[in-house]
Amino acid sequence: MRFLGILCFLIGPAMLAAAEDYSTTISRIVNSNPSVKTLAARTEADIQENHTGLNLANPELELSYQWGSPAEVPDKKTIDLSQSFDFATLSGGKRRVAEAKDAVAKSALDAARRDVAAEADMIMTEIVFRSRIALHYDSALNLLHRTLDAAELAFEKQEMTIIDVNSVKMELSALEAEATINNIDLASLKARLSSLAGGTTLDWRPDQYFSYELPLDFADWCRQAANSSPEVAAARAELSLADREISLRKSENLPSFSLGYTSELVTDANYYGATLGVELPLWANAGRVKAARAARSAAQLSIDNAILDFSLSQRALYDKAISLRKLDDTARRLFKESDIHLALYRLYSEGQLSSHDYLSQLQPLLQLQRRAFEAEFEYQKALAEFRAATIR
Repeated sequence: MRFLGILCFLIGPAMLAAAEDYSTTISRIVNSNPSVKTLAARTEADIQENHTGLNLANPELELSYQWGSPAEVPDKKTIDLSQSFDFATLSGGKRRVAEAKDAVAKSALDAARRDVAAEADMIMTEIVFRSRIALHYDSALNLLHRTLDAAELAFEKQEMTIIDVNSVKMELSALEAEATINNIDLASLKARLSSLAGGTTLDWRPDQYFSYELPLDFADWCRQAANSSPEVAAARAELSLADREISLRKSENLPSFSLGYTSELVTDANYYGATLGVELPLWANAGRVKAARAARSAAQLSIDNAILDFSLSQRALYDKAISLRKLDDTARRLFKESDIHLALYRLYSEGQLSSHDYLSQLQPLLQLQRRAFEAEFEYQKALAEFRAATIR
């Protein structure tokens, strides 16, 4: 649900231009973000590192020369060539662990991208609000300038007192100060957004909030959305890694073996043959499978906690958004029902209202209009907070 603004004297005849695609702008910001770029490069480096050391050990070649003693004993030359084999490598266990580590690294990158997207979404939401308030001030200031001109003219005709003129001037001055502060805040937000995008120029017009509707069935939405949560995805990646670590460590408890060729060269007597070696992992890997199982139990708890945290936090944000939507609807309806600015200005222009009476009636309308914009903004902020967990 979106509140596009109330077409009244505070908006005037200004036509709102169509906004550039909101989602595309967020994607551009995420892809241009320096922190995301740095983490992406680091993630790629980690993935490359994960896939090193997955091959069999290097073959070994040993050459020896032994001198006979006493002198009549012939010298002996020995050549040994061997290749060791282990089940952890042959079965693909190491490769599967490397792939699981890749998934963990990618889930961390996805979480970072989500965080940047959520921050950009929140900033853009406030920029839309500040831009609408800027239009609010522009129209209100234009109206008060015309009111001041009419008051000064009436003062020259002795139809109004200097007190009435000063009342308009003071109201105009206060509104100009508020407009200046709002413009400063708006410029600061735009600078933050540009910084988030790494200084990239964004061709985005902040005249519409992000089009987003709350799910009708929260429970059904939550079950599906939890799967796309970066925290839940990261926990599941850790569980997959733990499972593969258990399998790998079990395979490392199997004997490794080596095959080779050996040759002894002695004068008038040479020997050739094959060699077979077996390595028995009796105690080198003691406790490693047990440790991997403990890590798996912790990873499973992490998934359960991540899903629970997601459900509880999103439920709170959902309820908050529902409440603020009701306040937004109430504020918009109240302003529409109370908007009598045209009648007030006509009475003032005809001299039937003094400046004091006119301003005393106009100020509540201005405040009511401002509260309507603020109620809409609070609702849109709540939507941004709610969708932040799954935004891409």
